[in-house]
Amino acid sequence: MRGVRCLSVGAAVLLGILLCASQAHGQDNPLPTSSDFTFGMVGLAPGQTARLNVVNIGSGPRSPIPCFTVLAFLDDTGKELKQSFVQVDHGKAAFLDLPASDDGGRVQVRGIGFNPLLIPVSVSCKLLPTLEVFNNDSGASSLILTNPVTLGASVIPPPPSTP
Repeated sequence: MRGVRCLSVGAAVLLGILLCASQAHGQDNPLPTSSDFTFGMVGLAPGQTARLNVVNIGSGPRSPIPCFTVLAFLDDTGKELKQSFVQVDHGKAAFLDLPASDDGGRVQVRGIGFNPLLIPVSVSCKLLPTLEVFNNDSGASSLILTNPVTLGASVIPPPPSTP
């Protein structure tokens, strides 16, 4: 009887340690947890292309639910310039290019990504986005942004409490 009690106490202590360690480890992870993100505005001049990249680094076991996202570029008024609906499987990447118009001047753009589906994003859909501006002739990057603003999932307010 004493052996069973010691085993139960030991298992409870081990479980508590594992739970605390997993919570502490999760707090150290700076990667975005939402698939909805935006970058700030960047300038795009003739002869340049803006590229919005995402790579699905996933976490945990692969989910049977595919990871879909919309990549888009908006101008300084919020008007959509270009959009693409992409599937980004675990360990894979996708991108959207926006070449600057050769007959126009410099324009301000920003890259965004969002979950287009009404279902929650699966745990295997952990996207890491970057925004790059490069020269069309040389291919040399003139700008790479790696810190998007992650937008949280929309919060549904709780129902009013009843007395």
